[in-house]
Parts: sequence; C-alpha cells; structure tokens
Amino acid sequence: MIYFLSSEISFLFFFPFFFFFIKFSLTGHTNKLYTVKASYDTTRAVTGSYDRTIKIWDLNKGNATKTLTHTSTANDLCFLDEASHTIISGHFDGSLRLWDIRSGETVKELSNICQSQITSLSPFSEKRRVLINSKDNNLKVLDLRMFEVVQTYS
Repeated sequence: MIYFLSSEISFLFFFPFFFFFIKFSLTGHTNKLYTVKASYDTTRAVTGSYDRTIKIWDLNKGNATKTLTHTSTANDLCFLDEASHTIISGHFDGSLRLWDIRSGETVKELSNICQSQITSLSPFSEKRRVLINSKDNNLKVLDLRMFEVVQTYS
C-alpha cells in the first residue's frame, strides 16, 4: 500500500498499490499536514498537523477514531510498538511526547530535548532508542528506557 500526503489541502489519500485509484480521502485537520505514518499492520495511520492536533485514523473504515491535542505543532511521528498502541511525536517547541493512543493521554513529555524544533524521528535498536534530528544542528540518540540523551552528534 502507498500513502500520499497533500499538505496543501490537508487530505490523506489512500491508494492500494496495484490499482492506483483513490479509495477514500481522510479529512478533519483544519490546517496543513506535516507528517503521516502507517501502523505496522497498515490498519491505522497517525497524522500531525499545523493545527496542533494528532489524529488517529482507521484505514479500514476511513475515519478518525481519536484526536490528540497539544500546545505545539507535531513535525514528525512514529509508532513505537508492534501493536501500534504507543506513538512518539517531535514538536516545533523542541519537545518529545509519548502517547497512548488507546486512551489519548500523554504518557511522557520530555521538554528541552532540543534547543530548536524537532524535524524528524527514527526509532531503532528494537524501538528502545530514537534518533532525533532538529534545527539546532544536532542529531541526538534518546534511550526510551531511561528517557535520557545518550549520544549527541554535532
């Protein structure tokens, strides 16, 4: 399956790989999208928008199942577990947030991880660590068990 994102009109288009037609469009954000990620089983997606919300989408039904709100734009998101219950979001204000998408609650908020906005996240090492890219010209490795930066690359 291939997912295309149009930040101009705030739609997420879902295309089955072999047909190339629009199955449905997911609408609901009030401003442009910055990020979209599909779950490991491709039944759900998460989107982060300039409207300061994160939406959880059911890709089988074509609707938003939950909206998470916060005070800063989510520039990037990723699922942290195979069951797709936990996501991590990197924000314009330089903070990271871990979310339980079943409850919609913030599990952990880490402020001052970066001095500038976080631009991308990449989990690795069996999802125990995440590589953080930010506009402060640093790459940081965060250990998700201790919630500490263990390495910084300048």
